[in-house]
Amino acid sequence: MGQASALVLYSEYDEHAWMADQYVVASGSWFPTAEQIKLANWTDPFVWNADFEEYLLLTSAADGKNDLQPDDYVPVSLKQGAYLVEFAFIEAEYVGCFTRLTRKVAASGA
Repeated sequence: MGQASALVLYSEYDEHAWMADQYVVASGSWFPTAEQIKLANWTDPFVWNADFEEYLLLTSAADGKNDLQPDDYVPVSLKQGAYLVEFAFIEAEYVGCFTRLTRKVAASGA
């Protein structure tokens, strides 16, 4: 895929979607409400630096070296910079794995 940057996420589910308004990768065939996302127990935090603005959300079955088909990916747009990445299982009527990206904005000078 040429010069690229990647963030590899683990999920126990095969179906993935990008919830652009929440900056959440949803795995498990359903979308939680904004309130469920807010109340989730977010764990395993780490900081990741987005070097580019355009990414592709792929499943592990997609072959990024060969021709990608439209069903193989979802485009994801991010601002360049550091993001706090966190994981949560959310259980409601359904269960799913979710990964949230929160952009870290540098504090302005004193």
